[in-house]
Amino acid sequence: MLTSADIQSTITPDEGRNLPWHHNSVRGVQTVKQTWTALDGIKEMVTINREGPLGHMVRDLKERAIGFLTEMLHVGGYFVAVEDGFFVDSAEFPERNHDGIARDGQGGIAEGTVVERDPDYLAPVCDHFGNNNLPEGLNKPCDLIDGCTLCKPEKIIYIDELDPNDSAATRLACTRPFRDGTALRPEAEWAGDGVVLVQMNIPGSEDIAREAAVEMARKMGITDPQVCNLQVLHPAEGCFVEVKGQATHVDVNPSKLTIPEKIELLPADELRQFVTDHELSVVAGTVGEDEHSVGLREILDIKHGGIEKYGVKYRYLGTSVPVEKMVDAAIESGADAILISTIISHNDIHRTMMRKLADLATEKGIRDKVVLVAGGTQVNREMAAETGLDATFGRGTKGIDVLDAIVRTMRTRAEA
Repeated sequence: MLTSADIQSTITPDEGRNLPWHHNSVRGVQTVKQTWTALDGIKEMVTINREGPLGHMVRDLKERAIGFLTEMLHVGGYFVAVEDGFFVDSAEFPERNHDGIARDGQGGIAEGTVVERDPDYLAPVCDHFGNNNLPEGLNKPCDLIDGCTLCKPEKIIYIDELDPNDSAATRLACTRPFRDGTALRPEAEWAGDGVVLVQMNIPGSEDIAREAAVEMARKMGITDPQVCNLQVLHPAEGCFVEVKGQATHVDVNPSKLTIPEKIELLPADELRQFVTDHELSVVAGTVGEDEHSVGLREILDIKHGGIEKYGVKYRYLGTSVPVEKMVDAAIESGADAILISTIISHNDIHRTMMRKLADLATEKGIRDKVVLVAGGTQVNREMAAETGLDATFGRGTKGIDVLDAIVRTMRTRAEA
């Protein structure tokens, strides 16, 4: 996101895929995405009081930083600064305690091993970092050698061990279904290892939670369970525990899975034209006692690529809106659709709210005139038929998905 750089790593991939670090890395990326989104518009919301202590501190830091960089250039650049121990010095610049980290630029590990490439350097591999001089008319570098091992993994030759019961060939045979796609199993360190990370909250002390988590994992069928992370939430609440283990009994044949049909969305221009032709408008709100609003606003607002982007006019009624008010607002404004958000799912209240919307629309005689749509984290698209609505959406839904459903429903009714 920050550099758009593709970096070639010389480290074997498995080295970076140990648990829990692999899982934590994935979660870290998700956290960055959420933070990045949440900080949208932060400059407009937070300003520095230049007259207060923070304002003076910011100016001071800038001046010191510029002075530090200037001195670095003055002494001869970054590498000279490293040799002189500029970095991690405990004093406040421009003072120095001379306890910074210093390294000899002409020595150390791998000194003298970097060799500059010749101008006509050519490597017959496709995934390559740096300049690769291809002969004219050659599309892929590895065409010179009839395919590199990155393009043709079958060319990799494994040097087998002498033990026929524990050899590379034997181990590869065990994991072949998980490498050729005929079977699926969780993995983290190598193909088909079955390693999983289970998270649980246990209402007990640290000592009890550790042993309880291991025993619970065993009862789940997880072998060799180990607690790899334990955090005391609060002595009165219990502990958050992560257990690593193997689940080699959960193999899945992907060919036998029922994959939901992928909906091909109507082109954006077509949706925009339909909205213009029909002057499409909707009423929207979070219903019941539910105060969640972010997800629905992302469906609506142009700022988040919502339906407003396509010209839809909407009336947002806010949160904790009675379903009756949603229906009345649609009647009063002549809206083409009612969009409700329902996150709370205790005692199936989200289903209750969706059914109530359908029943009220029928009771007030607008069911065949208004498109009814519901969304929430515990909602899936199969719930539409179950609750009597026209469309239902869960996690990951975007404005265009909702608008596509509205337009399709309105077209179907017009053709009936």
